[in-house]
Amino acid sequence: MSGRGGMSGRSGMSDMSGRSGRGDMREAEDVLVSSGSFRMRADVLREMKTYAEAAFIPVIKPDTWAFLNLIGNIAKPRRVLEIGTAMGYSAILMSTFICGEGTVDTVERDFSMVALARSYIKKAGLDSTIRVIAGEAADILPNVGGSYDLIFLDAAKGQYPELLPGILRILCKGGILIADNVLYKGLVEEAKGMVTLRGQQGAAGGGSDYMDTMPAWADQGAGTWIDAGVVTGDDQGTATGADTGTCLGADLQADPRKHRTISSRLRQFIYDIENNKSLISCVIPVGDGLAVCIKK
Repeated sequence: MSGRGGMSGRSGMSDMSGRSGRGDMREAEDVLVSSGSFRMRADVLREMKTYAEAAFIPVIKPDTWAFLNLIGNIAKPRRVLEIGTAMGYSAILMSTFICGEGTVDTVERDFSMVALARSYIKKAGLDSTIRVIAGEAADILPNVGGSYDLIFLDAAKGQYPELLPGILRILCKGGILIADNVLYKGLVEEAKGMVTLRGQQGAAGGGSDYMDTMPAWADQGAGTWIDAGVVTGDDQGTATGADTGTCLGADLQADPRKHRTISSRLRQFIYDIENNKSLISCVIPVGDGLAVCIKK
């Protein structure tokens, strides 16, 4: 998701692998140019990236897109749902791997982003392929008909547990759910760095083994860069953005509780998918952490 609307990343921000996000995004767009049918989309994506950098709007991380593109080309989904449109960058990218006359539906609550996304989607010639749905995902999901082969979740991070039941209702058997930013740049990691996380029931049948602690760098103050998203609101766990690069060190010191709330809800989401008998799930350290699930 691209993430939700709001403040966003700065150009040239390095991803977890240490590569320049700006350089890798150019390479990703150049890959599309190699196919004549995707040339117009690549040109629009370049224009979108330039606009996003100037307006501080988040777009999907290069390595996250590489993984999503791999899965999409393996699965060849006919119906794709994205939750968290922003300006429509990742929706246009995902349109390159849908099968045949497939479609991409994408949900966005920020009406200014809805208008921007629709304009770019039309410019890319994809207004009959990509449908932007305006509104809160929590209100829209219960009313969605049919099922989806692939769902990409990149909305407000604190809402992931709340959205999961509605997502699973419309995810088809054998369908894939990919949730972005689930490791929240260290706040959801275990003590010794980037590892695959797994929820485990305690002896009494409840709880998990996740540590509810802040990493050491959270106390470094201003100048600590976190590209997981902008945190807004009070203590409701609203975090948006795919690659914001926003300096949140001072904010972590001023109000660490809301970040703990977001990380706690993400841990709950990870616990829920790992312990859901209808899913095969894992969390991988790509980008800011991807949860990948297949519905049995």
